[in-house]
Amino acid sequence: SATAKTRLAIGTAGQILMSSGSAPTWVIGERYFLVYLNSDIALTTGDFKGWFMIPPAFNGWNITHVSAMRASGTGVPALQLRNATDAVDVLSTKVTIDSGETTSATAATPSVINTANDDVATYDIFAVDVDVAGTNTFNCLFIVGLTKP
Repeated sequence: SATAKTRLAIGTAGQILMSSGSAPTWVIGERYFLVYLNSDIALTTGDFKGWFMIPPAFNGWNITHVSAMRASGTGVPALQLRNATDAVDVLSTKVTIDSGETTSATAATPSVINTANDDVATYDIFAVDVDVAGTNTFNCLFIVGLTKP
């Protein structure tokens, strides 16, 4: 309160301290992996255009966010996130970037994470597969967010 001081209890493992607007609070923080797919060579279709491995600290977490961006290009790139270790697609609807857009934020068809395949385990390998490359898609970046359940 404005006159009485209290101590905020320590949060649990994986939480971060944030403001609720009126007081500090512990929240489960989302962590991100950034996967660069290309730079100055136009994006092409194929599997394993980018990949990452889950470190032990993220064992048991869930994939809760996917998005993509590009510096330039037209057409509608379609990107799939695949758990290569378990041989399953994470997305039931792929990440797309609409023609003339630079991010997937406002895609006409939003991506959908398949919650049956969203969990991660230590040393799982995840691949970003490019099913549609678009035209002259340069500097494409795929973003994956993880949250501790």
